[in-house]
Amino acid sequence: MSSYPGILPGWIIFDLDAPHPEPLAFNAGDSLAWNRGFEQYPASGGWTLTYVLNNQSQKYVVSPSDITVDGDGFSVAIPSSETKTWTAGEYLWLAVMQNTVNGVAERFTCAMGRVAIQADILDASAPVDTRALEEIALANIKAVLAGRAGDGVQEYKINDRELRRYSMAELFKLKSYFESEVRKIRIKHGETVLPDTVAFHADWGLNG
Repeated sequence: MSSYPGILPGWIIFDLDAPHPEPLAFNAGDSLAWNRGFEQYPASGGWTLTYVLNNQSQKYVVSPSDITVDGDGFSVAIPSSETKTWTAGEYLWLAVMQNTVNGVAERFTCAMGRVAIQADILDASAPVDTRALEEIALANIKAVLAGRAGDGVQEYKINDRELRRYSMAELFKLKSYFESEVRKIRIKHGETVLPDTVAFHADWGLNG
């Protein structure tokens, strides 16, 4: 019996942030390649590997022709022509092994993780806003607080409520929240993010 709360016997618990050969992020239109295998599900035993990516608005199943047998494992090579059709966003991916054993279809989810697909700015016909939703929200909140927000920004909605409808106190709370979320995103993407600091002049309060 698992001691993990809410987990039934036989359930598999995945660490979405555990190291894996699948990419953490890439640009739509990039070619992708990696090797994958699961010892208990060898290709020589008739097992096949399938990848699926999904978020709240899109779902993509990697073409079977992109996944070829390599010993008892698999070689994955997704061409640019395929990823070019994928919409930017954050996705959950699954690596699923399937086989038919003694006439019975079997399927096991063997790995999962998160991937960030960035917009294809190379072949875009116009500039593309590549900011995360949290970054856009933060920029709009700052513009309202600074008194330089146009109608479009003031009508920007957070929790189905226009920014113009928030009090100053509420806007400062939202600003603090989204600053924290943006820091997490930038750290996750490998950026060096300096801690928040307040600078004091040595003479402040001494020679006033």
